[in-house]
Amino acid sequence: MRQEGFLDALAEAHRKNQPFAVATVIRVEGSASARTGSKAILNYQGKNDFGWVGGGCAEKFVGENATQAIEENQTRIVTAILDDEIFGLGVACGGKMDVFIEPVLPKEILQMPRLEGLSAKDAEYFAASRGWQLEWQPRVQQISSFADFLILLAQSLVQTRNRTGLPLRELKNLPVRFVGGSLDLLPFACVNVVWPLRKLVLVGKSRIVESLAKLGVQLGWSVRVLSPSFSPDSLQQNSDSERFPAAVICECIHDSYDHVGFHEGECVVIASHLPVDALLVQKALEKQAVYVAMIGSRTRALEVCEKLNWSAGSALDLPFFLPAGLDMDARNPDEIALSVICEILLLKFPTRVL
Repeated sequence: MRQEGFLDALAEAHRKNQPFAVATVIRVEGSASARTGSKAILNYQGKNDFGWVGGGCAEKFVGENATQAIEENQTRIVTAILDDEIFGLGVACGGKMDVFIEPVLPKEILQMPRLEGLSAKDAEYFAASRGWQLEWQPRVQQISSFADFLILLAQSLVQTRNRTGLPLRELKNLPVRFVGGSLDLLPFACVNVVWPLRKLVLVGKSRIVESLAKLGVQLGWSVRVLSPSFSPDSLQQNSDSERFPAAVICECIHDSYDHVGFHEGECVVIASHLPVDALLVQKALEKQAVYVAMIGSRTRALEVCEKLNWSAGSALDLPFFLPAGLDMDARNPDEIALSVICEILLLKFPTRVL
């Protein structure tokens, strides 16, 4: 199959704005008409609109699974066994193949009030670049900043996906409770809040960090990115920092992180996924960062609590957020970044930190 032909068909499937699935043969054993790497585009009824993943027996089987994958919005790997008559066609091909099926759904529709203070075209472009389609409601909402728009966008995601919008750290049943760094959830009901300048420090280099940095710059915040993978030479040549907006300060730090510099009043997000993460949390809290968060799972949270000797059942007056972000069913780096940024936006600065 010509790659450009498949890409053209894929673009056409997207333009139809209907759910479909891409099936890819990832392994073939024995006799089969398809080959490893063969692809097909199947519509929501399981009909093959383009490509090839085998003859009638295999195509019917893959089509049925594609329909189920679309309904569940879950990828799956299926094995088509072609050396018996399980498909009821009376044909034994003599082999088997594994097929990866990936559902592709239309852009998610988010209900939004009509905005006064932000161009509808700009809002739609921002949403479309992240896979969402805005549907404007009759209600009019006056907003004063890009931050207000992000809060409204997060609110719409929460409602569309039937989530709570609460901090994930409150929902993961952690053995330690953090009472410092509370959130003001009022803006979820009423925006028009004047946001103070935030100083955002990101540790690590990943798609999530890139998305966080871009949002931080769009909000007018001061943004620093720290990573041992930055090298002085690459920073001079701009090969590492080119993935970040020009306003972002990229700093090379040693693998030991001994001289990492955090400062009072900063919002620190740790996304390095390294053994020293717990030490970084401690450093940031000691320097009176107003928001310290880690991208990670509940298992990661338990590891950090153990390394920092936080005893089970204790309530700590610390602005620590792990897992980071709000409960909005974030599904990719851009959505995770939005979740974390909105958590920072809703932060009420504590009167006392460590």
